[in-house]
Amino acid sequence: MVSRKMGIVCFILALMMALPPALFAQDTSTGSISGKVIDTATNEDMIGAVIKIDGTSLGAVCDIDGTYMILNVPAGTHTVIAMMVGYVESRQENVVVTAGNDTKVDFTISTDVIEVEEVKVKARAIKNTDEALIQERREEDAVTDAVSAEAISSTGSGDAAAAMKQVTGATVVGGKEVYVRGLGDRYMNVQLNGADLPSTSQYKRTVQMDIFPAGLLDNIVTQKTFTPDKPGSFTGGSVDIKTKSFPDKKSFSFSASSGYNTLSSFQGDFLTYDGGDSDWLGHDDGSRDIPSILSSENIFIPDNAQARNDADLAEALNSYSKSFNNVMFPHNDDSLMNQSYSMTFGNRVDIADRPFGFVGSLTYNNSYSYYDDGEYNRLKLTGHVDTKNELDTELSMKDTKASHDVVLGGLFNTAYKISDDHEIGANFMINQTGEDVARILTGTFPEADIDVLEGRYYNASVIHYNERSLKSFQLNGKHHFKGLRNSDLNWRATLANASQDEPDMRYFNYHYKDRMLNGEMVRVYSLDVNQYKSPNRYFREMDEDNVELGVDFKMPIKETGDVVKKESVAKFGAAYSTKNRDFHERRFQYKLTKINYVGDENTVFADSVFADYNVGITSDGAPYIFGTHILDSSEERASYDADQNIGAAYAMVDYFFLEKFRLITGLRFESTDMETVSADTTYAKGQIETNDILPSLNLVYELNQKYTVRGAYGRTLARPSFRELAPFPSEDFAGGYTFIGNPDLKRTVIDNFDLRFERYGEAGEIMAVSVFSKIFDNPIERVILNVNNEISYQNVDQARVHGVELEIRKNLGSFTDRLAHFKSGFNVSFVTSEVDIPDREMQVKLVSDPNASDTRKFQGQSPYIVNFDLNYENRDRGIKSTLYYNTFGERLSDASIGATPYVYEQPRHTLNYSISKSIGEHLSLKLSAKNLLDSDHKRTQEFKGKEYIVTKYSSGRSFSLGLSYKM
Repeated sequence: MVSRKMGIVCFILALMMALPPALFAQDTSTGSISGKVIDTATNEDMIGAVIKIDGTSLGAVCDIDGTYMILNVPAGTHTVIAMMVGYVESRQENVVVTAGNDTKVDFTISTDVIEVEEVKVKARAIKNTDEALIQERREEDAVTDAVSAEAISSTGSGDAAAAMKQVTGATVVGGKEVYVRGLGDRYMNVQLNGADLPSTSQYKRTVQMDIFPAGLLDNIVTQKTFTPDKPGSFTGGSVDIKTKSFPDKKSFSFSASSGYNTLSSFQGDFLTYDGGDSDWLGHDDGSRDIPSILSSENIFIPDNAQARNDADLAEALNSYSKSFNNVMFPHNDDSLMNQSYSMTFGNRVDIADRPFGFVGSLTYNNSYSYYDDGEYNRLKLTGHVDTKNELDTELSMKDTKASHDVVLGGLFNTAYKISDDHEIGANFMINQTGEDVARILTGTFPEADIDVLEGRYYNASVIHYNERSLKSFQLNGKHHFKGLRNSDLNWRATLANASQDEPDMRYFNYHYKDRMLNGEMVRVYSLDVNQYKSPNRYFREMDEDNVELGVDFKMPIKETGDVVKKESVAKFGAAYSTKNRDFHERRFQYKLTKINYVGDENTVFADSVFADYNVGITSDGAPYIFGTHILDSSEERASYDADQNIGAAYAMVDYFFLEKFRLITGLRFESTDMETVSADTTYAKGQIETNDILPSLNLVYELNQKYTVRGAYGRTLARPSFRELAPFPSEDFAGGYTFIGNPDLKRTVIDNFDLRFERYGEAGEIMAVSVFSKIFDNPIERVILNVNNEISYQNVDQARVHGVELEIRKNLGSFTDRLAHFKSGFNVSFVTSEVDIPDREMQVKLVSDPNASDTRKFQGQSPYIVNFDLNYENRDRGIKSTLYYNTFGERLSDASIGATPYVYEQPRHTLNYSISKSIGEHLSLKLSAKNLLDSDHKRTQEFKGKEYIVTKYSSGRSFSLGLSYKM
């Protein structure tokens, strides 16, 4: 099992971390050389400049501040050289290095156009700055967008999902799901350092990105066009989350911040309940587990009729009913301020005269969210559209919700250079999240009239703990073979596990009514099992293992170019991945003998229903009378196992010709074998077995050093999730639907067309315009089965998506010297989509509206997305600040029954600001303000010009102050 495998991994890492302290120190028989490199003309720091010691293999690359350090330099006199493409080489001779000391050597270099012999320098590239990623984008063989650690920090993003908002054409739904170019998780591929990850949700194919804390990230790269060396399972984008890489010198950083939210901090009415002692670590301590006497699924629980005259059965039912804790309703308490901590340490040392690097990182976030101004309504259209002037309200509720969220992340990366041409590395990452939710909805059932006529009010509450965990262990190797035409071989092996645990999710619904009794106004509480279910407790567990193996071989085939050598290559590779999921659910339902109680407005009804004296046996002897007692209402069909095996192989060429042209083309073969099997074997298996050949063609035309044009075609796939293939019903509590999978689903095939124009300016500047079109064959769309809120998924004939993207990043100092410290970024996307409505759903719509359209938008697709940021940086004063704005157009949230209007999520306007100030050489202070506009989260329906609110709530403004130390 993966738990045993992870234990072995943890043991290995513990041994590695227990290496002698001497590994953290430099060899005292040698010295070091450090310094700074700047541009003579602009005085800018030269990020990425290469420094080497003449006649040796020692060298370094300048970091984000233009600084470098070369360790373990033999004592003596040396010549030090600074080099960078497009700049005149600078040399400093007679540099004296003494043992145990650091020698400072600074350089100024100037631009020039010179013709030189080919020089190959192997160095670790810096990829956590905007400038570095833009340069990398320029050299990519596909259309890509990227977000650097620098940008993630400056915009105040707390996790990978929030950081993705900065990507052109990307939106975030529900704070977890990322949509690129209007396409959701089915059309996304999320990787960690190039390897696929298992999902942390049973309903989604890809991992939810809020589980990755920002403190662990180096950059996030989103590839938008397909190349054969990438998995074929993406259409909107393939997102590769890159974790921190090890430094070239000793490093240590620590940061701590505390935040205040205008709605949730120091909230005296914060909804909560008694949870576990380890909730602050993001996992349950076992206090929410199924009671031990009920842990066996084969245990027999008698009903009250069976136990009424049997002492043994009566005692058993009594024990089972009393074994659960009696907390079924949240209470009010005080909340605290938000907290965030992170620590990173790393070094590069020599082992057996070869460089060994490592970096470790820990992050911890503890936050609260709360609102009491929420609205929750359920509306529909009954009758013919021509005879109705407004929608009918089924449910009208006031919504109060509180959430306590903990995110804990750990990372440990190592790499060892066996020789100049061979390197191996390992990466271990664990992320843990715990979300504690308490929610109360209060209102009426206007459609039934009974609530309105009798003055009855409905109350629904939920207590929910959701624990998610993602563990990943990766091994990789990079090998260069000079004797084989300077070929490269890279390999990777990944073992990952994702789990989601929802222990003891509790639902309690009831009605209440104020009335006169014996001359006194009282409140009568009651349960109506004809309108809603009795109190329930759910226990859900999902565990998914993923193993992936991959190898890539690259061989040069031709060199072109007179001044700048361009190397054409052939590339081959293969990959294999297997996923195994186990999902298990148990449900316990309460049966209540007494359903009416009298109290007042301060009475907590659940406390009476589940009081000790009212649970289990309430009589002294036979016949035994039972009050509130438990029933096991678990269903075999709600649990399932699933497997997915994908084998892949590819061949491609990256070919330069006619000096300015680059052709990247090839084929990828993917074999898919998916299966979902219910624990109830009377249900059919959900199964997909296909073999697909996926062609790809990317053409790059480099007009000159500033202008590049890219064109691309690629065929990709979209596979259903495990749950969508499982042909049995289960309730989706968030939407109030009964979800039924479809074992006959087919995978979707998509033809993708892209055209992009890029203009590169000074360091960090870019302007890009993209046009894209996508045609879907057999797209998977939600279909409404009937008016009982039962939904499923099925393939429809075709869908189409077309869009335009514009991105601009500009240093404003080019306009006037007064703006020398400012730079700005702007991107906007316009997307249209069209999906054929399934025949079954269309037939229902036509009954109420004969003129209904037979197409609709993609779910989650926004017609426009806008991002803007304005940055100020004054390095002399140590000041950095960023103003960030994001919004999107209304997007389809839910397709409704019949002619009832669709539900749309309305635009939100997000405005964040942060400013930091360096204090001395190592400290900095940062002030952040998020969600300054406090735009409502709102979903609506529109009918005959009138807007109806489906859900609405606010999240409050947040302010934080942090202090960080960096060595």
